[in-house]
Amino acid sequence: MKILINDERLSLVDNEAGRDIWMKWDDVYAIHYYKLDCITEIITCLEFDYENGEYLEVNSTNEGWEDLIQHLHKHISIQQENWRLNMLNCQPDDGGDTIYRRM
Repeated sequence: MKILINDERLSLVDNEAGRDIWMKWDDVYAIHYYKLDCITEIITCLEFDYENGEYLEVNSTNEGWEDLIQHLHKHISIQQENWRLNMLNCQPDDGGDTIYRRM
């Protein structure tokens, strides 16, 4: 799975299955981060929520993760100043945090 971003949207592309799941930046209602303990590794996740409760989840195992983390602020006005450091220091038992919620 590969994360692709542009000025209009966030996409999660699975070339093997021929799927492209995407979300327009304007449709993002909230963004949460958290970590999952998958026994062999800890995976960091970002969940992009729609207002109706549906969501698009991407994680640190997806190709393009670093590009998303570095450029997310260009597409969304993140409301938590040190979100990258906080996300890095988050533990699976912490439950994560919300870094953006549409006002």
